[in-house]
Amino acid sequence: MLKKNKICFFLAAAIVLAITGLAGCSKREEKYPDKNKSVTIIVERAAGGGSDLTARAIAPLLEKELGIPVVVVNKTGGDGVVGLNETAASKPDGYTIDLSADTVQAIHSVLYTDTKYTEDSWEYLAATNMTAYIMVLGKNSTFNTLQEVMEYALANPGKLTLGTPSGIAEVMSTLEVNTGTGFTQIVNDSGANNLASIAGGHVDIGLLTAQFYQQAVDQGLKVVGVTSPDRLPTCMDVPTFIESGYDVNIVQNFILIMPKGAPEQVLTTLRAALDKVGNSQEFKDSLEAIDAIPAYKGGEEAGTYILDNIKRIKSGLETWQASK
Repeated sequence: MLKKNKICFFLAAAIVLAITGLAGCSKREEKYPDKNKSVTIIVERAAGGGSDLTARAIAPLLEKELGIPVVVVNKTGGDGVVGLNETAASKPDGYTIDLSADTVQAIHSVLYTDTKYTEDSWEYLAATNMTAYIMVLGKNSTFNTLQEVMEYALANPGKLTLGTPSGIAEVMSTLEVNTGTGFTQIVNDSGANNLASIAGGHVDIGLLTAQFYQQAVDQGLKVVGVTSPDRLPTCMDVPTFIESGYDVNIVQNFILIMPKGAPEQVLTTLRAALDKVGNSQEFKDSLEAIDAIPAYKGGEEAGTYILDNIKRIKSGLETWQASK
């Protein structure tokens, strides 16, 4: 009997050791980043727009920090919903992240009900950079200044066609509510396509992120206003709406997000890598090359900053929606 009990004991001990060993192997296999995997950055907009250019500035630098491939994938459709739905459905393992914007999260929260996410679904990894919007006159426009555009829009609500990229309802809300103007919005799926529409004379005026300033000027278009509170270093000759007498103060923060639920080791490693990227001179130089404004925030500060911005933008959108 004693011999039998000893055999059972040793068998049980062997099983426990085997399970422990397997668990140890499992933990080692789960260490992030796995050198046999790659990170995908999902961009909700078409190639060539501000978010796409930002993601492609981040990718090679993040790849260098993590030591694994980082690939940018454009998932367009539904004003960004298609890409965000895919991100929301992905495993929170650090291998799928999304280049979004605080404005997009606020807009979707207020205006869309058929999404797989809310602004509370995400781990906010970083705010990478910021931009404002420029008002650009169409190729055949008879206007010369921002004041001329706004005075006409005030006297003739809805008559001017305003080309915009998708996902900028917060700009329209602030513009119309704060100035009393009215425009007929023509939405394009990216900033690049919106610029083409403006340059082709298909709309009277257009709004673009400031990253498109030099491209607009190079195509002979006139830029008459910028929505930032102060003039931007990339276009110092363009007056702000505020200095022109209009209460329009809008900036957009590009952000990196992933679904909640990631292991702490994944978050710590990914955030540390992003902090190195975001604070590097190489990244700042890359942003300046695409006329973006470096404004990196990482760690817990990023989450607080982004959620505060989303709350502020949502409040303005709700006011605009109620006025419709």
